Amino acid sequence: MREPSAPTQANVELAAVTIPIIDFDWILGPLRVARKLTVGTGVSPNGLVSLDGDADTWWDAPIGPTSEVKTSLTLPVTLADTALMVDLGFEPDWKSAMTFSPLGAVGPTIDFNPELSSKFHLVEYRGGTEGFGFGMSGTLLQVGLQGGVTSPVTMFGGSVTLGEYKTQLSVLPTGGLKATFSLAPYFGGGGGSIQLGTTKIGTTLPSGQFKVETKLCLGSAAASCGGVIAGVSMSAMLGGALLAINSKDVLSIDFPDSLTVELKADSFAVTGNIGGTVTIGTAKLGGVIPINIKVPLTPPALPASALRKPQTAAAQDSVKSVPTSSKATSRKSVTHTKSDPVSSAKPAAKQGAKSGRPARG
Repeated sequence: MREPSAPTQANVELAAVTIPIIDFDWILGPLRVARKLTVGTGVSPNGLVSLDGDADTWWDAPIGPTSEVKTSLTLPVTLADTALMVDLGFEPDWKSAMTFSPLGAVGPTIDFNPELSSKFHLVEYRGGTEGFGFGMSGTLLQVGLQGGVTSPVTMFGGSVTLGEYKTQLSVLPTGGLKATFSLAPYFGGGGGSIQLGTTKIGTTLPSGQFKVETKLCLGSAAASCGGVIAGVSMSAMLGGALLAINSKDVLSIDFPDSLTVELKADSFAVTGNIGGTVTIGTAKLGGVIPINIKVPLTPPALPASALRKPQTAAAQDSVKSVPTSSKATSRKSVTHTKSDPVSSAKPAAKQGAKSGRPARG
């Protein structure tokens, strides 16, 4: 545990420290070799540790081919520690510059500049809008290539990104769950050209991107997701000039396909577009079909009886007891009313019968 220190000591801790591991420069005739490797701390913002290396190799003969190969490697490890998030990152980067003159100074010069880089971050969420949980973000691998030839004029280049991703699984303190996953490998972004006399023939490598993104936001997390409870987004884009003459496209393609499916509390939507076009000269074939489907989601209507205020058990018992007592009272009153004439009529009938009949001997 870091103890409180004076301001002067804090400045010493933040100062960059570089430790040389390998450092030499060796020359033998037209050959020259140089190597350097260092380890440093605090060399970049939030820098935890960094490994840096340089390698140079020259062949510079007065007659014949000449060449130079220069490479560099850096591996920074960063740590950003805040009250709401901890981000531990690894971002290696390798670059190279290669130059060849197969015929010496009188011939063409060919150059290549490849580059390999990557990003990998581990994230811990400590609360706030992102909640409590873990996540990853970054680029798994990115490859770039640039180069050309001075005579005849030839240029080419491109880049490829594989595995661009972002994942998150966190629980919000306000009662929500947020889970996201995104994968977007990308290919393209380069091309080549050659100039023969006054005619320049070129091409753009088909560039495209396949992207998949899913999200699940439950409870209070739906607010931070724009009201989306569950969603899936897919896109597969491909386009480029397959053939161009003097910077004018002769054959090109363009397929901007994308589709998004989202579920909200009050709606279900499918939006995007599918299809594409192929252009040959001035003629364009095909087309893009837009998709915009939205279905409102409303709760079913309840019957009127369900909307009445429910009664308590005591009230229901009192309601049930009132008809029973009234029915019993009415039955008694009806019985009493009907029996009174009958009971009063019986004695009169008996007296009449006795007086009307002769006496038996």
